[in-house]
Amino acid sequence: MHWIIIILLVICLYIAYIYLLFVVSAYLFPVGCVVLICAVLFNYLTTMWREMIVGQGWTDTPVGPEPAFKQYYFRKAYKDYLQVVEQSWTSNSKLGLWVIDKGKKLFTNKGVLFTWPLGIAFFAVMAVGAVAGALAYVVFGLVHLVLVLLCGAVAISLAGLARLAEYVSMTWRRIFLVCPHANCYRPIVLPTYVCPNCGATHLRLVPGSYGIFRRICKCTARLPTLFLFGRNNLPSFCPHSDCGRPLNSSWGVIRNLHVPIVGGPASGKTSFMMASMCELHDLSAKGEIGLEFPEKKHETLFERCRQDFLQGTLVAKTAEQSPDAFLVKLETGDRKSLLYIYDAAGELYQQSDVLARHEYYGYTHGVVFLLDPFSLPQVQVNYAALLKSTADRVKPCAEMAQDVYDRMIGTLRSFSNSDGAFKSIPFAVVVTKADAFGIAKNIEVTAVNDINSRVEPESGAVRQWLINNGESNLVRCIENDFKKVHYFHCSSLGRLPDSSSSPFDPQGVLDPLGWVLKPYDVRLEDNAQGLIAPPSKNSQPAYVPKIGGHLYDGALISVLWMVATVSLLITAGMWATGYPVSGPSLERSSSASSPSRQALPIVGRMASTTTDVNLRSEANKFSIKVGLAERGSRVRVLNIASDQIWYEVEVIQHGRPKTALSADRGWLHSSYLTLD
Repeated sequence: MHWIIIILLVICLYIAYIYLLFVVSAYLFPVGCVVLICAVLFNYLTTMWREMIVGQGWTDTPVGPEPAFKQYYFRKAYKDYLQVVEQSWTSNSKLGLWVIDKGKKLFTNKGVLFTWPLGIAFFAVMAVGAVAGALAYVVFGLVHLVLVLLCGAVAISLAGLARLAEYVSMTWRRIFLVCPHANCYRPIVLPTYVCPNCGATHLRLVPGSYGIFRRICKCTARLPTLFLFGRNNLPSFCPHSDCGRPLNSSWGVIRNLHVPIVGGPASGKTSFMMASMCELHDLSAKGEIGLEFPEKKHETLFERCRQDFLQGTLVAKTAEQSPDAFLVKLETGDRKSLLYIYDAAGELYQQSDVLARHEYYGYTHGVVFLLDPFSLPQVQVNYAALLKSTADRVKPCAEMAQDVYDRMIGTLRSFSNSDGAFKSIPFAVVVTKADAFGIAKNIEVTAVNDINSRVEPESGAVRQWLINNGESNLVRCIENDFKKVHYFHCSSLGRLPDSSSSPFDPQGVLDPLGWVLKPYDVRLEDNAQGLIAPPSKNSQPAYVPKIGGHLYDGALISVLWMVATVSLLITAGMWATGYPVSGPSLERSSSASSPSRQALPIVGRMASTTTDVNLRSEANKFSIKVGLAERGSRVRVLNIASDQIWYEVEVIQHGRPKTALSADRGWLHSSYLTLD
C-alpha cells in the first residue's frame, strides 16, 4: 500500500513540477520577446557597423551618361540598405537555427522525462519571441528605408535649390553664357567640363543625381558643381559639337558685356580697339581701374600692338572675317565685368550672308560704329588734292558708310526678331581719322543749326558736320533706329603715320567706349572709390581637385537609424509598462497649473471611470484581473501606488449591472479616471 502512496506522491510532484513550469513560463514570454528583439537589434546594428561604417558598403561604380559616381542617396544608399537587410536576415536565421538546435536537446537527452516540459516551455517562449523579433526586424528595416527615402528627398531638394540659387544669382547679376569663338558666338546653357585629373568629359556638371555641391569623378576626383565653389576654374569647352573650343575661367562668374566695333574696310577698327586698350592700360597703371586679359593670346596681342604704338608702327589689320571675341576683364569701383569686343574684318560688312552668322548681334549691349570721313563723297571732293598725295597714309575706306550701316541694321533686325528689340542699346557714331587735314578742328567749329532733342548737346557738332557733308540720310536712319545715340570724333593714332618712330598718341578713343558701357555701371572715368590694385602677373595655378575621400554617407544613415530606433524602443517600452507617454503628463501639467486643485488630497476622493477598465490584484498591467469597473462607474480612491500612476479603488456604483464574480475592489490605471 505504501508503494502505491509513494507512486501517487511522485506522480503528483511530477504534475506539480510540470504545472509550475508552465505557470512560470507564462511570465517568461515578455522576457523571450525582449531577448529576441535585442538579438535582432544587435544583429542589425553589427551588420550596419560592419557594412556601412567600418566597411565601404556595396561596391559602387560609375553609371549613366556621366563618367562619375551617383550621389549616395540616388543609388548606393538603396544598395547598402538591401545589403544590410540581407546580411542581418542571414545572422537572424543562424540565430534561429541555433535556438532550435538547443531546444531539440531538451527532447533528446537522457533526462528527457524531466526536460521535455522545459523543451515545450522553451519553444513556446521562443516562438512568441520569434514573432516579436520578426516584427522588430521589419520595423528596423522600415526605419532604415524611411531614413534613406527622407535623406534622398532632402538631397533632391538641395540639388533643386542649389540650381535655382545659381540661376537666380546669375539672372540678378545679368550673367549669361556665350561662346566667344569665331563662327560660333552662340549662347551656352552649360559648358562641357573636363576633369583635370583624368581628362574625363562631364556634359552636365550641375547639382543633381551625381552630386549636390560636388561630384565624384570616376577617378575619385571631387569636382565642384556650382560657380560658387569654383566650377569655372575647371577646364571647360564650348558644348556645341561644331565648336568645342576652350573657354576662360572668368567666364560665368562676372557679368559679360558684348560690344561689336562696326566699320568698313580700312575704317580703323583694329587701331581703335588697340588704342582704347592702351588708354585703359594707362588708367590701370594709375590705379583708377582694374584691367586684366583673361586670355593669354589676347594679352600677347595687346603687348605687341602697344609696342607698335610706342614705336609709331601701324598695327596689322584684322585678317579674319570672324575672329574670336577680344576678352577684357574690367574692374571699376566695386563692379567687375567681362568685356567681349568683336572686331570683325571690314570686308565682312560687304557680305550680308556672312554677317548673318555673327550671332552676337542677338545679345549685344551696345555698338561702336566707326565712320571713316574719307569714305564720304563730299569729303573726298573737299580734300581731293590732299588725298591724292597722301592716300597711302590716310587709306580711305572704300565702302560707303550708309551701305555698312544698312547691312549691320539688317542683321540686328534679323537676330532680334523684332524691329524694336534693339532700339534701347547705346549706339556710338565715331568719326575716325579726325587728325588728318584738320578735320577735328573743322568739326569743333561747326555751327549747330538744329539740335535733335534725342541727341546729347556735346555730340551736336559731329552730327551737324555729318549733315553738312551729305550724310543727313544716314543720321536720320540711325536716330530712327536707336533711342540712345551719341556722336564722337577721335584719332586712334593722333597723327598720320609716316616713316618716323615717334609714338602714336591716341585722342578721344576712350570716350565712345566709356559712353556705351556707362548704362551698365561701368565707368571709365570719375572713379572716386579709391585706387585699384593691378592684377598679379603670376600665372594662376591649374585647378587641383581633391582626390579620394568618403564616397558614401553610410555613417550618417547609421547614426540617424540608431537615434530613431532607440527613441522608438524607449517609447514602446514606456507604453508596454503602462507609463503614460503623453496624456497623463498633460493632465499632471494642467493639475500643477492649478494650485487649488493640487492642494486637494486624492485618497478618499470620488471619481468616475471614462471607459470600461479592469480591476487588477496588483498595481501593474500584468497582474491578475479580479473585476471590472464599467464606464461611468463611481469609485472611491483608497490608495496610491509608489509610481503615483496606479490607484486602488472601491466601486461604489457600477455604470451598468455587474457580473456575479466581479470584485468591487482592485487596482486600475489613473488615466482612466476623472476625479471630482
